[in-house]
Amino acid sequence: MQPLLVSHYQAKWNAHHHSGTIVLISQGVEYPLPAMQAPEFHALIDLLRNERPIYFDPTHGDIFTRNEMVGEEEMD
Repeated sequence: MQPLLVSHYQAKWNAHHHSGTIVLISQGVEYPLPAMQAPEFHALIDLLRNERPIYFDPTHGDIFTRNEMVGEEEMD
């Protein structure tokens, strides 16, 4: 299966179980990810909020960017 372009996501943190869940959405299809602990949840939310485009390979569970420029120039 080809990697999917992620267009949206849903995130939920469960305060009682101290775990988060994320659902990736591509072409209207939802791909729920397994529950995760705070560090992993935070890292993935950071990736989803700050990087574009995001791809998901449902066969291997990989979430990644492509053709990202090295470093970002500061604007004065």
